[in-house]
Order: sequence, then structure tokens, then C-alpha cells
Amino acid sequence: MRVLISILFFVSGCQTESTTTVPSDFICDNAENRLIDGSEGFREVISTEYGGAIYIGYSHQGELVPHSECVPAVTIISGTETHFQWFEYGQPAAKDGVVSLAFSIKNERQRIVATRIHQKGVANEEYVESDIHTPDIARITKRVWTEEFNNLVITAEDRFDGSSKRSSEATLGFTSKTRYWNENTLQWNCYYVSNIGNIFSLNCASETELDIEYFGFTIPLSIYFESLTEEVHYETNPDVINRDLERHTQ
Repeated sequence: MRVLISILFFVSGCQTESTTTVPSDFICDNAENRLIDGSEGFREVISTEYGGAIYIGYSHQGELVPHSECVPAVTIISGTETHFQWFEYGQPAAKDGVVSLAFSIKNERQRIVATRIHQKGVANEEYVESDIHTPDIARITKRVWTEEFNNLVITAEDRFDGSSKRSSEATLGFTSKTRYWNENTLQWNCYYVSNIGNIFSLNCASETELDIEYFGFTIPLSIYFESLTEEVHYETNPDVINRDLERHTQ
């Protein structure tokens, strides 16, 4: 039986919480020349504001290269949305596992869209929602994986954006599999779609056999859905990030 190989990475805990070390002010305010042009010494990290955005980085060949080991190197504010992006020496850098956080407010609810560096077994896009008055009490309502196998895309959501929908879906070309919760019958059902025909599977009966028939390998979508119950390990309160940002841009 062929099982989606990246599940092994997913289950083994690629998204575990790491220990955070607070960098010194010197590291925050300077960049190493040897990592820029191979020369000795350091150069100053500066900040500038332009067009509603805050940019932090160092000057190289007449341009500002986004860089900060302490705070988001790029902050874009538009209406009720604030988008933080982390860079080190011009390259996207992971902060608590994410390279960017986009905060927005809608109907007294805060939404965070977190993105990660693309790799197998890791959701490269994640949605977290909370009440605006209690941003620290947040839960993951949607995840998207695009690096699992060839062009396979997997999406899992649990009451995302105020809906009652609870499902996970795999799409590969014109073939798709949806595993969804039926609130009336209190069971999971599966639905397969392809250019050769569609099949509805009550209670996801014969799920393994249907996976192989439609995809050529098994896709245990329940694992992806269950991952939505994981804790959020990055900052969910934008005020905390903004306070750190203000300290390093004054």
C-alpha cells in the first residue's frame, strides 16, 4: 500500500515549539559584513518609513536590504490590517516557525494569516481566529499544505470564518477527495470527484480502497484535520509585536 510519504514527517512533529533566545541589542542594531560581502566588521541596521510601511535593514550597493534578527523587517499597515514579515540578510526568516503574520479585524473577530517556508509535512499557510478582546485565546481554524506530493494540495478547516463547516480536502489536478462532518448524522462522510466519475462514501467506508483507486495512494485526511487542535506557538497579539518594533525604530 502506498501512503503519502510526507505524513511521516507531519506526524513526527515538524511543527514543534522551539526555544527562543532573545538577541542582544548589538545584534539587533548591526549586521555582519562577512554575511553580506565577505568583509570584516559590522554595519548599522536602520529603519525607514515609506508609503504606509516600515522597513528595517542595512544599506548595500545603494539599496536597503530587509534584515532584522529581532523584529519584523517589513511592516505594512493598510486599514485594519497589519502585515509583519521577517527577513535576515534579504531572505525570509522564520520567527517562532513563521515568516509572516497578517492581522486583520472583522466583526469583532481577529484573524491571523501565518505563512511558513515551504517544506513537506508543514502547513505553509495557517489561519488563526480569536475574539478581539482576548487575542491570547486563539485557535487554528484553517491550514493549507502545498508541498506534500507533486501538485497535491490539502486544506483542512474547522468552523473557519464563522461557518459551521468542518472538513479536509485533497486536490490533485482534476481529482479531489473531501472528508466532511455531517452534523445531522454525527459522522464523517467522504466524497470523491474525478473526470472518470464521482463517488459518495457514507461514513467514509472503503476509504483506503477509494484513495488508491482515485489517487494511487492513501491520503489520511483525518490527520490533517486533527492537526487544527494544535497550540499556536507564535505571537497572537499584534500590540506585543508593535511594542518591540517601536523599541527598535526609535
